Amino acid sequence: MNPIPETQTSKKQSAAKWAASIDDNKIAIPDPTVSAAVLRVQASVPADFVIVRDHNSPSDVVLKPGEMVDLRYGNVFYTMRATEVGERKACETPGKRAVFVDDRIEEVGTPDQTGGSIRELFELPKDVALFRDLHSPNDVPIELNTAVHFNDGPVFYTRVGTLVVEVSINGKKYATQSGKNSVPHLKGLDGVSASDILSELRGSKFVDLKETDHVQIKGGEVFVSHQPSAGSSK
Repeated sequence: MNPIPETQTSKKQSAAKWAASIDDNKIAIPDPTVSAAVLRVQASVPADFVIVRDHNSPSDVVLKPGEMVDLRYGNVFYTMRATEVGERKACETPGKRAVFVDDRIEEVGTPDQTGGSIRELFELPKDVALFRDLHSPNDVPIELNTAVHFNDGPVFYTRVGTLVVEVSINGKKYATQSGKNSVPHLKGLDGVSASDILSELRGSKFVDLKETDHVQIKGGEVFVSHQPSAGSSK
């Protein structure tokens, strides 16, 4: 089994909460590694049943007693009678992955998602903000174009009160969450170069924004980008 690659945000998200789907039930786990014995107890698996990691393969992997399980290799499981397992070949297909939003479960076909794709998968209404569930009181909203990697934690929740609205950047409409939006985030919506300057229409004038600025978005704001003029500083 190959080692799990460290993602860009894995260090920041090391305190993320985890969960497994066993027979379509959410089993909360504090960390990505857990013993098969703990999974059995938490899922109330009968003694004559085994837990099987779902690879969508005839060679789905049967968990061994006392085995340590890394949920980053797949967190979808099912149970079956031990007498029905039979012989199995080595499994060559990856394990299925599931994400959880407000205790709802959906499988994802790739570990690489975005805040927008998670919202679409769960058909979240526009008036809620999406958060990754961390062992921390400092959870921050996940913006629509924020990269969301499975290995950084598959458990999310929503809060009512943050609307998804539209802004105009260089003549094109983009959806983003209301409230404070960073300048790099707004630039990313339109693919604006980090070296360019983003300006916001305020009244009848465009005002240049600093890279460290946060803009209070209500919906309908208009932005344009331009290259810095000679001798200007950001």
